Amino acid sequence: MPPMQAGTDHIANVQLLSAKLAKYAWMNTFWAKFAGFQKITQTNGIKQYEPATNKIVQMVYDFVDEGRDTLLMAMLMPLVEEPLYGDSWLKGTGEELQLKYMNLYINQVRKAVTKLTGRAANQRLKSFKLMEKAQPELVKYWSKWYNSAMFRTIVEGASPQLTAGTVNEGLGLKVRWHPNMYYHSAAGTLTSVGTEHAFKTAADLSTMANSTLYKISANFLAELNIYLKTVLRIEPILYEDTEMYLMLVTPDGMKQAKADTTITAARNAAFTSALSKHPAIKGRDYLFYDGICLVEERIGCRQFAKAATTTDAGFAAALAGSSGWYDPPVRAAQQQNIVLGANAIGLGIAENLNYTEEIDDHGNVREIGSQCIQGANRVEYVEDDVVQAVFSKNNANLTYYSKATPCVNQSSAIIFTGLN
Repeated sequence: MPPMQAGTDHIANVQLLSAKLAKYAWMNTFWAKFAGFQKITQTNGIKQYEPATNKIVQMVYDFVDEGRDTLLMAMLMPLVEEPLYGDSWLKGTGEELQLKYMNLYINQVRKAVTKLTGRAANQRLKSFKLMEKAQPELVKYWSKWYNSAMFRTIVEGASPQLTAGTVNEGLGLKVRWHPNMYYHSAAGTLTSVGTEHAFKTAADLSTMANSTLYKISANFLAELNIYLKTVLRIEPILYEDTEMYLMLVTPDGMKQAKADTTITAARNAAFTSALSKHPAIKGRDYLFYDGICLVEERIGCRQFAKAATTTDAGFAAALAGSSGWYDPPVRAAQQQNIVLGANAIGLGIAENLNYTEEIDDHGNVREIGSQCIQGANRVEYVEDDVVQAVFSKNNANLTYYSKATPCVNQSSAIIFTGLN
């Protein structure tokens, strides 16, 4: 084998290492298996967007002009006009296909990993090896960060580099509690947290957090199935030509579902066996019942104690718990479950994860780091007259949008259950 090159052109291989870092870090997350890139084409200098089909995460990878912090994501709206009957004249009555655009906010995220001190003739080669050695730890670090950031996006409306205040170099977007929140208030009964189809307030969250929540059961899933189809109208995802909703549950929630004799008796063994081949479910504990696929999730499904949570910040702290969003929460009585349909999250990427180098002390000190410019955003729409208020930026500190403003979200929901 020829010796490894250490010439000045060898630094180009850092791009290869950056590509591997970006790929491995993302593919190790729960979300990667349900994500797809929107296709962007140019027609007469005008960008055209084609959404990825049957994906929970819509990704947009596009160049961003200097000074901008948003990308556009397009979603194709369904046809709604009535058809014509008999011999009615069809010409000229075609319904216009409409794309609804959503701003995907982005921000830079960085992490320094190691330092190399001391000048040597093979300094560049040492730096390259350090990048190789640092890669496994960086993959683990960024995978955990990506994973938690996407789960926080479902709950809080945007990923943490976007909701962080400007004093912490965030964009200062307001946290928006999910408009589709319900809790299992009695056996087989779902109750809306606050006003249906509207952002939740601190008072709404306090009422839910201090209520007695009931466990997952066959009656609960049957009622949830109806809500998803008729009240929330969430678009299901397809697998093996079968429609299903993906519901992420805590280990306790999975235990409850397995203990329900109605669920265990009705499980479709043939389809369940086929479902085990799904790349996102392999190696996970799962269960399929009444069109809902329950998958055990230990990070994104948070648990919290029944307590007097009276503020937005208090509820956020209760969800994060002592473990934070990177690690599983401490076992508690109140549990948060996540229902995912198609097009739940928009992920804007202006610069993929890559390595950086910082040289100091006349080249004697070299620090290896990593960075990306991107942002995850929950997909939902509000009326034009409240867009500026809901998506206001540049708040100095972490700020919450705690108003019951109507919002259309037909792609995800948060369901609270308990141990009763």
